Amino acid sequence: MSAVFILQSLISGILMGGIYALLGVGFSLTWGVLRVINIAHAAFGVLAAYIAYWFSAKLFLDPLLSLVISLPCLFFGGMILHRGLIRPITKARDTIVSSMVLTFGLAIVLENVMLWLWKADPRVLNPSYSGTAIFIGEVALPIPQVIAFGLAVVGISLIYLFLNQTRLGGGYGRLSDRLSLPEAARALFCSDHFMLCLRGSYGHSEYRNFRRGRRPLAAGHGEADLLYPGGFL
Repeated sequence: MSAVFILQSLISGILMGGIYALLGVGFSLTWGVLRVINIAHAAFGVLAAYIAYWFSAKLFLDPLLSLVISLPCLFFGGMILHRGLIRPITKARDTIVSSMVLTFGLAIVLENVMLWLWKADPRVLNPSYSGTAIFIGEVALPIPQVIAFGLAVVGISLIYLFLNQTRLGGGYGRLSDRLSLPEAARALFCSDHFMLCLRGSYGHSEYRNFRRGRRPLAAGHGEADLLYPGGFL
């Protein structure tokens, strides 16, 4: 086995691993913040691939350009599914098991719908740059995989910056640390569109009293901040 073959295999594995890493970030984010295990996460990734294929086959649209349409559609679709299915089970006693059962059923439904729409035949995307590569010596870097890896790095970096460099993103971590699961879910997705970011010594009793209207949360005690999900204060 030559050194070039080993190096080529390593590079191909790294490029492909970037895509799985991006999928893993989304899965771990829902688990880390809300303790919801989304079994259907991979099925939505496959759905995105089929949407890109449909745009390419029917409208002759480049898969990269189809992201402009598919990303907003999946984003708002995820919001609808959360409000209609995920949010109600956050009040269950065992949210982890409930979310696993619910999303497992959702994955089965989604997979069968895709099977009905696109059948079980293999599908291949063939953009204009398919089959091209960048050569570094004898090692080939397929352009489609390089582009996919680059987009994965950009996506993971944006998520990291959002969670660590913005007040709104930092609130997700503080909620998962300071509140119980139902309280965190209600704080993140409450009906008045506020997100409660707790810092310092605020405990569960102060938060429950705030939600029931018994006492206000003063900024001088524990530095509680009210943030709008749609923007930053």
